[in-house]
Amino acid sequence: MKKISIKRKAPTCLSTAALLAAMAPGVALAADRPFTSSVTLNGLQPGDTVDAYEIVDSHVDATTNNLTRDYKLTGYNTNMDERALRDFVNSVSLEAIKSAHCQTSQQTAVDDGTATFNNLDDGSWPSIVTNADGHHRVYQNTVVNTEAKVDNGVYVAADAQTVPVKFTESPNPSKTIYLDGKQVESGSVQKGQTYDFQVTFGVPT
Repeated sequence: MKKISIKRKAPTCLSTAALLAAMAPGVALAADRPFTSSVTLNGLQPGDTVDAYEIVDSHVDATTNNLTRDYKLTGYNTNMDERALRDFVNSVSLEAIKSAHCQTSQQTAVDDGTATFNNLDDGSWPSIVTNADGHHRVYQNTVVNTEAKVDNGVYVAADAQTVPVKFTESPNPSKTIYLDGKQVESGSVQKGQTYDFQVTFGVPT
């Protein structure tokens, strides 16, 4: 066996290191496979505005076909059942969602009471409905999952979905006036008198 001197070994190691360095950019350039899908929300009223926020951003590695998730909100878990997920989203303030730097999308309901989001990125999107002028429904926040699905061992885009938005009809705001503990009509209150009033209206969670 031929012996290699120390002087010859060092260049060999340097050549190997240089080769690995040259290979490194190829590994770093591995990209996600982009997946988008279409979601239609129904049960709305024409003119209502729907804002969707991607609180979970899913990624599928183009080389390994592995799926990972980037959670924008602490405490979110995609293994939650429907009720737990709804309770979690309802417990989070809109300010917290906005400050999480989520990807957003907005649509307006058309005449048939639907709002369609085309090309939503793969992930989880809660939608928050704002009533149009003159509308008083109290809508539940609705979470839609657009995560890529597995087909024959390979991830593909999620199917298009139509999702109903649950709501409660809310009457127009009303005010009840009390004077000395008794309900009275507004016209019976005189200037200088102190009275109590109760306002009743629907409030979203």
